[in-house]
This record gives sequence, structure tokens and C-alpha cells, in this order.
Amino acid sequence: MAIGSIDKLHNMPGVLGGYFAKVQLSSWVPDDLTSQLSRDHRHTWVSKKTAEASTIGGSSQPANPEDIGGSRLWRAHCRDCLCRLELVVSADGCTAQNECVDKEGHHIHAHLAKESETSSDQTLGPEAACPGRARCCKCGFAVDIKLQPPIIEPSMFRALENARMTAHQHHPTQGVRDYVATTKSLCALSRNAANGERRPTKTTNEKARGLLRFDAPCNHILEILGFELVGDEFRPPVTGDPQRPTLVLRRLRRASEELSIMTGRAQRRLPEKERMASHAVVPATDGLVAMLGSSSYARRPGALALSLAFTGSGGGGGDVELESAYRVLGAPEDAADSLISWAYTRLADEDSSDEPLTGPWAQKRFDAVSAVSAARGSDELQKLVEAEQMRGMVTTENARLACRAVFGDSVGLDDVDTSVIREVFVARLAEVSSQKTKLELANHLSVLACAKRDQSLCEYAADVRATVESTPEALAAPKIDTWLQLPVGLNNIGNTCYLNCMLQCLFSIAPVRHAVMRYGDGATWNESLVLGRRDSGRRLTELEIKQALRFVQLLKQLFESLVSR
Repeated sequence: MAIGSIDKLHNMPGVLGGYFAKVQLSSWVPDDLTSQLSRDHRHTWVSKKTAEASTIGGSSQPANPEDIGGSRLWRAHCRDCLCRLELVVSADGCTAQNECVDKEGHHIHAHLAKESETSSDQTLGPEAACPGRARCCKCGFAVDIKLQPPIIEPSMFRALENARMTAHQHHPTQGVRDYVATTKSLCALSRNAANGERRPTKTTNEKARGLLRFDAPCNHILEILGFELVGDEFRPPVTGDPQRPTLVLRRLRRASEELSIMTGRAQRRLPEKERMASHAVVPATDGLVAMLGSSSYARRPGALALSLAFTGSGGGGGDVELESAYRVLGAPEDAADSLISWAYTRLADEDSSDEPLTGPWAQKRFDAVSAVSAARGSDELQKLVEAEQMRGMVTTENARLACRAVFGDSVGLDDVDTSVIREVFVARLAEVSSQKTKLELANHLSVLACAKRDQSLCEYAADVRATVESTPEALAAPKIDTWLQLPVGLNNIGNTCYLNCMLQCLFSIAPVRHAVMRYGDGATWNESLVLGRRDSGRRLTELEIKQALRFVQLLKQLFESLVSR
């Protein structure tokens, strides 16, 4: 595979094995398909429920990996875009076959190409694929990866389905039946052709017309399969020797897999008695995770993987969305706090840039861990954030807010140097008389000094703050300062002043606020939807339990917005 030496992989950011299996591979979309898929597309890997024994060139693959000639093979399709992902793990050069012995699991460095490369093998012919290579830096565990765009593009299946559904606008179930009949028949034709069947399919045959209709979408797919329309019959392609698979044979086998998967997807909309077990599909990700040895990482108690949707601002995460934060850290969203902390430290150790502790990548990592810490309300991650703040790290969002407080909205941090910051600060300090405002300006100056990595400005900010805090007015009001820091006021959206007052009272009670902010950690609250709960002697309904959990979730979001003020 033309990717270069495997040692060069270590120059790429590493990710935890669970993240690599669950997120990184699921987000790998070749450029060939970007125009057909949504920006947030995630692959959902599936395989046939009942499959024959797999070979490298075979046409079917079970959900779990298999041992093949000293290597392990895992292959599956995305149920939505029909890309095929193939991974081959070889024991050559590995000091550990599957799992790392420590609790963190693999730390994987990977190259995942975006542009298709072509094989010039004279036997197989040209075949586009996006190659990949991954290796754990701790144990040498390595895997070759190949992602192939589909033979039949999803848009063609949509056109075929629309044609069948349009013909039965008032009977949608019958439209699904016709669509399933067509995809099932196309699957049979491609499979028979791959097995050497040479009999043509006549367009005048009544049974064939009833199943295939031979309309434009169907004929287009037949042409892709290699069938040639001669007169009133579609003639199958010549496949050659099955023992030496040609490009035509390989395409037919892959196309039959795609047709089977789409048949299995569509038949789920039919009554259960009409579904065919031969086309049933099952999730295949568990087999991938098992083969990569990535299922042993520590998880948050009761957490659901990939279920969070939060924009971190309460802890200074700013514009770093939570999903992006996990991506920067290379950790799955259900990873334990200790694993997030380990990943953060590991990435800092592996940073090969000129400024591994304060440079651009260090800033991204700190923004990310701050966002995750704020979203989780984690004491362990908060201690990590505070330790980083002690050595001068500030989030991008806090630096932006401090710059706005000192200079206004029109000036960015990159637009000013330290001398200008000091001059403007002195002028602003002379304009205000309130001790509280002076302290706020001094805090903003400290943030700007840390963001600029200027030691003299940091010392100046510390001297200013000490001077302001030593005045009689500041010494006389330390007990009131805690209340002054609490946010005041919620927007009245129509006779909600009493409700706003009650919510602010709840927010001001520290134990209540902390408990609500920890919602989602799986330990503080009973977040599982378990029927049978009681309120006094009355049994709660499922709807009441859902509403109660939703209320706490919304209350947490409100408290997070108040903290960010």
C-alpha cells in the first residue's frame, strides 16, 4: 500500500482504540461520495445475518471477523451509503496480537486516505479504493484498511424506490413490496451471473416484467451490473474463471451484496411474515471492535455511547462543540473521565510541534478538555483543567471575552500586541470607579497576558490585581462578592417572572446546582427508563418518567447557560 513507512504514522495524532473503531472509521467518507451524502454522515456498518464462510475474494462476510491464512479479516457495508470497509490484521511485527495489557487499550495512529487510489493489477484490473493503515504505538498492533465506494450508488436506489412508490401512491406498503421484489430479483441476477449463468433475461417475459418492470432506474442498474440490452433481452456479462476473479466478477459479487443489503433494509417496512431471512442484515460494529481489541476501555458508568450533543461554553469551551472536542482528544464519548485525562496527557507527550505545551495544538487540546469537563461536570477533569490554568493556559473563548471586555467587539486578540494591551488597560482602569469593575478588568488582563504568553504582562497583571484587592473597599466586601458573581435575571417570555425567580433560587443553592450539573454521569441520577417507579403509592407511567428526566436535562442546560454569563 503506497502510504510510506509505517513509522511515519507516529507523526499523526493518536486516538484511543474505541474512538478509532466507533468514530474515526465511521466518519471516513471518500471524496467520490461527498456530493451525495450529508455533511454529518456517519457510516453504520452492517453485514448479512446468515453468511457463508468468507474468503478474501468471497461475496459474503459474517458480522464477526475470521482467521484467514494467519490474518484476520473483517468486512462490512454501510447500510446508508453502501461503502465497503475491509480490514485485515496481520500478526507480523506485532508484539501483542489484539489488546494492550493496560486499561487504556490501544493508542492508534492512522492514515485514512480521502482520494481514491487505483490498483494496476493485471489480473484484477483497475479498482478504485481509499487505502488506510493504522498501528498502535504501544504494542505494534497493525491493520491494513480499504474503503471502497459502492458499485451501485445510493442515488440509484432512491430513484428505483421513488419509481415504485409513485406507482402506488395510495398503497405505500404495496410500493415497498414492488421495490423489494425488484432489488431481490436484481440480486439474484447478479449472483447467478457471478456463478457463470449465461441465459439472457427477456424483457417480454411476463414474470420478469412483473418483478423488474424494466423501467429507466432498473435498466440503469442492470447496465452497471454489466448486462447488455440486445433487442428484447438483457445478456449477462462474461465473468471468466471463478478461481481467478476478474474485475467484472468482483463487481458482480460486490453488487449482489449491496442489493441484498438494500433488500434487507426495505423489507423491514413490510409485515414480519413477509420478510426473507436470506436478506436480513445485522450490525457489524461489534465484530470490528472485537477484532481491533478496542472493547476493553474504561467507560463512564451508565453512559450511552455517542449520545451527547452539547456546545461547551460553561467551562470556557467556547466554540468547541462537544463532538469536535472528543475528536480532538481522540476518545469515544462514553469513555471514563480517567481515560479522557489519560488521552489528553498522552497527546501532549506525543506532540512533535515546536511548542508542545503552549502552541496551537496545545490550545486545541485545552479547549477540548475544558468543553468535555464542563459538559460532564467532572471533578477529575476539572482538576486537570485547573492544573493547566495554573501553568497559564486559558481557553480560546475566555481570551475572546476578555479581549471584548477591554477593547470592544471590533478588535481581536491577534490584532493587538502586549504594549497596546497595557496602554488600553490603564486608560480603562482610570475610567471606572467601582471596585468590582476594577477587579473584573484586572482578571481580564490576566487572561490576556496568559493568552499572549507574555511573562512581563502576567507579572504586571498580578501586581495590579494585588493592588486593587488591597484597598479598604475590597477588603470590606469579601462575603458579598460570592453573591455578586451569581448571574442576575432570566428573560421573561410571558408571565414567567415567578418561575424565573424559583429557577434562580435553585441555581443559587450550591448542592442543588452541582447535582443538576452532574446529570448525565450515570451515577448522580437514576437516568434509566425503568417502569415500576412510584410516587408515594402511585405507579408512574412511562411518559411521566420521560418527562421527569427531560426536565432535569433542560434544567442542566439552563444552569450551564447561567454559568457561562
